[in-house]
Amino acid sequence: MARTQFFIYIISGMMAGLSGILITAQSGAGLPQAADGLQMDIIASVILGGASLFGGKGNVIGTLLGIFILSTLNNGMTLLNIPSFWQLVAKGAILLLAVALDVMRNGGYKKSAY
Repeated sequence: MARTQFFIYIISGMMAGLSGILITAQSGAGLPQAADGLQMDIIASVILGGASLFGGKGNVIGTLLGIFILSTLNNGMTLLNIPSFWQLVAKGAILLLAVALDVMRNGGYKKSAY
């Protein structure tokens, strides 16, 4: 268990470093706020891909599918010249729908023992 967790932290750190390099290459500068606001997109993609907010469920294929869906939605709204405020509202509504479906799929909200 501890060994697996150790390797997960290593892989996570490597992916964070790779992401930083790619964003720096794309923007041409090392801006600390370059990826600011992408957290909602990431969480929405993972939840749309089928990962549960209650933990323990989800897979890489589902996450990639969620990324594809959200990226297509973002691109389509940009091509339709929808203002960024309404794009955020649409993504938030989709995230709320995905969370509601996750709660219904898991039999409702149950308080944890903590």
